[in-house]
Amino acid sequence: MDETAEMVWKHIEDVDALCEKQFPNDAASAVEAQDYVLKKLATNNWERVKAWQGPASFRTYLCVIVKRLLIDFWRQKYGHIREPSWLKEKNDPLYDEAYQLIMKKGFEPREAAELLRTSRHLRSVVEINEAISVIRSRCKSSSVHMQTCDIENM
Repeated sequence: MDETAEMVWKHIEDVDALCEKQFPNDAASAVEAQDYVLKKLATNNWERVKAWQGPASFRTYLCVIVKRLLIDFWRQKYGHIREPSWLKEKNDPLYDEAYQLIMKKGFEPREAAELLRTSRHLRSVVEINEAISVIRSRCKSSSVHMQTCDIENM
């Protein structure tokens, strides 16, 4: 095995963790994403990986590349999901995080509520449930990763 490939394999747990974080409720997509990332890293004799130079650690550098490749994979598989304008106008971090958890990451509302309760927002259960309710009523999921949002009201 080539020295560059060995460097990547020493950090395969980090690659796995990032793929699982991108697809927390979809193990098959996480594995598919990992395959995509590893193939892209190996392209042109590990050219991207060999471009590493300090001062950042190799692990940090690799994680940045993997995150970017995961974005590419997501967009190829599901398209580029843009947040609705009403959400941007609301300008509330609680709503932004609720939207990310439910619409982009595919968490069930109950799971999202639990994560939001333990997040840095320090909001009441009523406020969290209201945010989730608004997201669910305004954005209808047609699958875990694709949705349509009502941009007329609110």
